[in-house]
Amino acid sequence: MMASSFGDAYHSGIPTPDISWSEDGSLSFTWHSEDGIATLEIYGDGLVIYNATRDDERPDEGAFTLTATTYLQDCLAKLNRLFQ
Repeated sequence: MMASSFGDAYHSGIPTPDISWSEDGSLSFTWHSEDGIATLEIYGDGLVIYNATRDDERPDEGAFTLTATTYLQDCLAKLNRLFQ
């Protein structure tokens, strides 16, 4: 399901993220836009931490598990709005 959600995200205009391993061992996806930055970190235990900051707004943060597909889809919808 996660791969499908990410695949759908790319078709909706979200650019390809920078992908790297973080110092804490998580897999990190980072998107940069003219208006802000968003990160999605995935940990080995299935924890996902999301953070998006637009220049004109408070940070939007959240944490959920990989199996919580509703939260993942919500996170990707927020990313889509960041790049509109």
